[in-house]
Order: sequence, then structure tokens, then C-alpha cells
Amino acid sequence: MKPMNGSKPAARELIDRIMASERLQGSSHFSERVYASEPILTTGRQMANYLPDRYREMKAISRWETNSNGSGRWLSEAELFYRQGTFMADFEDDCPYPGTFNSYFPTYNAMSDRQLRGYFTWRAAVRQSDIQESCLSFAYVYLYELICGIGVTDPMDGFQKLESFWQAYRTFSPEIDRYARTWLQDYVVYHGLSPQLLEPYKTLSFDRALVALTRAEELACARLTNPQRGRRKKGASALPAESASRTRWTDFRSSNPSGERTELSRPRSTATPAHGCRITSSTTDCRPSCSNHTRRSPSIGPSSR
Repeated sequence: MKPMNGSKPAARELIDRIMASERLQGSSHFSERVYASEPILTTGRQMANYLPDRYREMKAISRWETNSNGSGRWLSEAELFYRQGTFMADFEDDCPYPGTFNSYFPTYNAMSDRQLRGYFTWRAAVRQSDIQESCLSFAYVYLYELICGIGVTDPMDGFQKLESFWQAYRTFSPEIDRYARTWLQDYVVYHGLSPQLLEPYKTLSFDRALVALTRAEELACARLTNPQRGRRKKGASALPAESASRTRWTDFRSSNPSGERTELSRPRSTATPAHGCRITSSTTDCRPSCSNHTRRSPSIGPSSR
């Protein structure tokens, strides 16, 4: 069976020799069935480059979306990821990937054929609660899927899967905490889940303290801008109640060298001093009937008569 030049025969040559052997064709190893659409034997190189049709269909999802009016737009990377992930939601593979995959924004579109097959093989094990350490980018892609609702039945199921996977995988890569904790909180808020789900995490108590400080600041600003805390009634004095009946006085040393206190202004409304007499806007002192005041004070400015 060896060639005359001593070299090893090629795989195709061996297959041809086996197929041409009449003795082997008559044995039980051969049957009458004819395989026309696929080879009976596949070489290792062919298996390494083999890609199931499901992947080809996923890659065929166009990034260009055509509208009903004939125009269109390019899908963003996030939109394309969601459509491809939804298409591959229930797919499983059995082709482990021993290499690495590193991407700042990992998506299906950023993976090679072997990396794709390796990811869906790893994901199938994760869904069976067999979480093994792999490329950190694989872990982020799986978190993206859960956030998008791929592979979950309802928001609560998604929260539980997010939390359990995060807690399990952080033993391999603690740096996943930086994003997973924030995504978990956002997931609860977005889907309107109970805040009690976040009680075990310290960030919830921090948020509560931050809310309390914000409310205190808003209340302090409101008191500074509106100390009266309410609109004044029509015709009411703008002065506080205890000052509305007082007359404002001041010293004008330059115009009144004698040192007498002179009136600067008086309220327009009728007021009652502490001693009981009445003062009106047309007078500058108590009425003559008041025994407490017998001298009139000089007015400042034009006469109000």
C-alpha cells in the first residue's frame, strides 16, 4: 500500500483505494445505500472549517433595513446584535474553543467562525448550570443576551439569571463587578421590579442617602427663595406681621443737627401703636386727643396734605 517513493499516501488516495477494492465492497462494511450530497469520510481540515448552516443564516441578517417607502437605514451594532441573538436564542453547539476572544464591545459580529461555535458550546453548558471559566468577553456577551431578554421567560427570570451568573463568574474574574452590579440595578428599574431585590447590595443604601441629601438641599433652597412659604393676600403688607404696625425711623444727623429722630416713612394703612392711639396716612403724629404725644414731628420731603 505504500508508494514506491516511500512517502505516506494522501487521505484522498487511501479513500480511492478502499473504494476500488472488490474484496472490501463485498464485505458487510458496505451497503447498497448511496451518499450523494455529503462525503462518507471527512478529513480533519474539513471538520475544522465546517460551519453549520444556522451560523450562515445568522450572518446573512442584513445590517441594512429597508422601509415600506423604499428608503432605509443602517442598523446600529446593538440592533444587529439583538436580531442575531433572537435568531440564535435556542441554538446549541458542541465544538469547544480552546483559544481566546478579547473585544472591548464583544458581539457575535466580532467573532470568528471558531469563536462563534465555541461561544454557543460554552453557553449551552452555562444554561445547564455548568459555568466554566472562559474568555471574559464570552461572559459579557451572555450578560448582553440576558439584558436583551434573550433566553429568559420574563423579567424576574432574567433578574435571577443575571444575578446567579454574576455571582458565579465573579470567582473567576472579579472585575466583572464593575459593570454587572450597575446593569443589575438598571434591569430592576427598567422592568419595574421590586426594589427589595437590591437590598443585599450596598449601593442601594448609598442611593437612599443621596436622595435624602438632594431633598434636604431642595427644601433649603425653597426656604431661601420663598421665606413666606405662600403668596401674599391682596392688599396685605409685605412686612412680617409683627412689623406691619411699626413706624420706620432713622437718624439724619446731617439734616437734623439737633439729634431729634425724624420719620422716614409711614405705612399707608391705618395702624394702632402700642399705647392705643390711631395714626393715619394723612397725619404725621398721633391725634391731638392722644395724651401720650403733644409735639408733632417734622415731615421729611413734600407735604402729604
